[in-house]
Amino acid sequence: MYTINHDVFIYADLPVIFEAISQPDKINQWWTNRCRGIPKIGETYNFYFTDEYDWLGKVHSIEDGKSIYWIMTESDEDWDKTIFGFNLVAVTKGKTRVQFSHIGWKATNEHYKQTSFCWAMYLYLLKKLIENQEVTLFKDRIYT
Repeated sequence: MYTINHDVFIYADLPVIFEAISQPDKINQWWTNRCRGIPKIGETYNFYFTDEYDWLGKVHSIEDGKSIYWIMTESDEDWDKTIFGFNLVAVTKGKTRVQFSHIGWKATNEHYKQTSFCWAMYLYLLKKLIENQEVTLFKDRIYT
């Protein structure tokens, strides 16, 4: 199995970042077109991008204010049963290391490579949202 890993430093404290990665209304501002879910173990999130990409993932693990991971339950063949999420580490007051992982890829195929690139871009949008309050509209976030 293969894993996508990305780290990014964001100038904000853990609670601000945790809200942006766990609350559906915030997730919509940097990743999904429409997201629904509750940050609680076993709860299902709907990650809606388009009618073709209307995916479900269950909260696999969560440590309030520090980490959240989902396991994909309904997605495409490459994403199904993969686990993705975030671990937050305070570096200094006002600076956090966001450790992102997408675990369980069966192959390092083209979709793996494209997804790794997209995650890097989405993490940049997360950083811009938190540090600059800059929301990027969904239509402007497609990286293909």
